[in-house]
Amino acid sequence: MKFTLTPFRPSELADQINGEIKLTGDRLSCRFVISPCSASIKWPTPSNKVSPKTESDRHHKLWQHTCFEVFLGLPGGPEYIELNVASNGKWQCYQFDEVREGMRISEMLTLVGSELKLNKNDAYFDFTLAHSFPIDAATQIKTGISVVIETQSADNPEATEFHYYALAHLGPLPDFHRRDAHIIQLTPDQL
Repeated sequence: MKFTLTPFRPSELADQINGEIKLTGDRLSCRFVISPCSASIKWPTPSNKVSPKTESDRHHKLWQHTCFEVFLGLPGGPEYIELNVASNGKWQCYQFDEVREGMRISEMLTLVGSELKLNKNDAYFDFTLAHSFPIDAATQIKTGISVVIETQSADNPEATEFHYYALAHLGPLPDFHRRDAHIIQLTPDQL
């Protein structure tokens, strides 16, 4: 399913970020396209395909820098998963009982591989995960997608600014956990 993320506030960085998310069998894949891509984006140390992944690639607080996020509502209740992936292959997966309540590490998703491609004008970031969701062909997963982008000032290398992109912004501050902003109903493409 294709998606478009918009900035929380108008940004010179990009008017929108486009992408696609797919749930196929036991895999979840995501592609993000930032076009045009600003040279001011602070990317975690780039790497090519990162595979196989290990437990040492899991890190907390990835959202404090450039980070790609997916929120997946678990079928049948208020529980949801938060996935954070950085362009250098570091990642983390959390499970919540309700909005921002009962946070714990989740094993329901495992990063299989990721790749960042930068060219003169664009950035493409792809990642694939194995999942263990209890799904069938009729399952719908309420999904939120967001990106945090850290930029560096050209005038002052010590100064950084954050840009927040999401499917929807419904409050006075960026809040990617709001379930009413998780507006994609993701269904399995193929089981």
